[in-house]
Amino acid sequence: MTSSVNKRLASTGIWTVVSVALVLLSILLLSTAKNPDGSHWLESSTVASTLATLGLIAAAVLPTVLGTRKDAAEVREQVQNSHMKPDGSPLNLRDDLDDKHDILVSGLKHLTTLVEGTIEDQRTSRESLSDLAKKVDLHGRAIRTLEGRHDD
Repeated sequence: MTSSVNKRLASTGIWTVVSVALVLLSILLLSTAKNPDGSHWLESSTVASTLATLGLIAAAVLPTVLGTRKDAAEVREQVQNSHMKPDGSPLNLRDDLDDKHDILVSGLKHLTTLVEGTIEDQRTSRESLSDLAKKVDLHGRAIRTLEGRHDD
């Protein structure tokens, strides 16, 4: 990725230099060319103001281009594969992230299995409690029935 950024920056820089050179060459050629009436195509004041404008544009663009190159170098430092494993061998960050992703997915699957098991255990416990409550109710009725017969 950084080589792609460098290529684009180099390409942009080359095109900028070529474009400015062509504009300057055009200005110089037009300033020396004469109209049929003997006057110059471009007056010296026009040439001076054009060159001043180009200078201002260059002054505004140059820090941006240089800053972009500096930023690209900082990005390269952050993403280049200069990280090391504890044993000192190079660490491929993509492989490291893939391994961590696999561990995380495996852990989530295990957690899902545990939660599903807990839900099933709770359902079974509720059913058992419901069965016990029914039995207690039946026994309670049976006891009341027996007590009613005993009182007679």
